[in-house]
Amino acid sequence: MGDGFGAKGIGAVAGLLLHLLLECAGAAQDRPTKWGNVSPEDFDIDVRAVDSTAAAVVISDYGESKIAADWSVTYTRQRRIYLASESGYDFAEVLIEYDSDLDDVRKTEGRTYKLVDGKVERTKLRKQDVFQEEVRDSFRRVRFTLPALQPGAIVEYRYVIHRNNPVFLRGWNFQSSAPTLYSEYEVEIPPGLDYMSFRRGYVDFDEEKTDELSRPHGRVMRYTWIMRDVPAIHEEPYMTSVGDYVAGIDLQMRGFSARYGLKEQVAWSWEQVAKDLRTIGEINSQFRPPGSVREEATKIVAGLHDPLERMKAIYAFVQ
Repeated sequence: MGDGFGAKGIGAVAGLLLHLLLECAGAAQDRPTKWGNVSPEDFDIDVRAVDSTAAAVVISDYGESKIAADWSVTYTRQRRIYLASESGYDFAEVLIEYDSDLDDVRKTEGRTYKLVDGKVERTKLRKQDVFQEEVRDSFRRVRFTLPALQPGAIVEYRYVIHRNNPVFLRGWNFQSSAPTLYSEYEVEIPPGLDYMSFRRGYVDFDEEKTDELSRPHGRVMRYTWIMRDVPAIHEEPYMTSVGDYVAGIDLQMRGFSARYGLKEQVAWSWEQVAKDLRTIGEINSQFRPPGSVREEATKIVAGLHDPLERMKAIYAFVQ
């Protein structure tokens, strides 16, 4: 029979609890806002100092993707916004898009805060004001507008999405059409999963952190990206897609460890992708030009053997 916990066991448990508390505190201590905690001082936002043209200011935007032992993913987002004018009401209209074959939206909350006679008044989003809409096929979206809007109000909302497939983790935009004071994305990955990250935009991270943590299901790696005082981004002339320039990060699974230590690769090189595409008849046919085009190309490069000269001849013809 074992000795039970005993004095040493109790001390070990206490040490573990303290370790976990410190980890949780470390994860949250730098965050400038906490859900539901709004004071009169929080309304003292000098919009002109941030961006004189801003109709709204994103005070904080937090995102988390946590992968459990069964490789299910829980994604949480929490966002707080100051409405400087009626033009900023668009930020109080929220759309949550998801794939119903993969995702389950499990929690949606929202609140509006107003400063009245020096006191903070709260108005909660009602469940009957949250709507489910079909988009196409299995794609759905949740739509709601936060209540009791007025210039000078603060709104915040949060939601949770559960996904059983960990291959594609949700990406994160640190930038929007309103200036953002603080934006953070955090990802927890258990052993056996390997991901690639892709940065977007031209704003540098203020912080990038990697920590190893203890969780009930074992050790995990936590990756954190933080940006502060991110300027607003707007569509400009000759900009093909503003989304290509928004500061953000995307993640994709590179591979995973299967049973008996075998490694399975999910993401391949571009050379492998090209090779695989050519094995698909419908796609491969698109790589073969019609006979008339081949005949014309043969005439254009006739007598030319240097690849560069052949390309120049074809380029001149297209011009």
